[in-house]
Amino acid sequence: MEASALETDDTDPGDGAAGADTLPAARADAGTDAASTTSVVERVLHAGETLEAVAAIFGTTAVALAAENQIDDIQTVHAGQVLRISVAGEVVVWVVEDGDTLTELARRFDISVASLVAINGLADGDALSVGQRLTILPGR
Repeated sequence: MEASALETDDTDPGDGAAGADTLPAARADAGTDAASTTSVVERVLHAGETLEAVAAIFGTTAVALAAENQIDDIQTVHAGQVLRISVAGEVVVWVVEDGDTLTELARRFDISVASLVAINGLADGDALSVGQRLTILPGR
């Protein structure tokens, strides 16, 4: 898989569903159950975004994101900076196919269009491009 700001650090061909790489969550330790698993996604900061805003999207805090990304000052981040973000549960990296829409993907993965837009740093109403990779957190 080619490097992308939206790829995770682990890849798995998943269940064979067209367009999707389902990334199984990595267990924190062997004694944990599926509800306490985590995956890591990468997210590029866009102009005007703050660590606080991205943290809110992913259900964490700016302080936790700063620690995970070795950022000393949460106010000193810049557009283009790549953040690694630990998230609980399954992560799907969807490769956009001809005809895909945010609405259809949101319905398929039980997630809101607003969440898809926020998680992927899209401008509201952005058109999808064939081959574009989207990070999807099913059911969230």
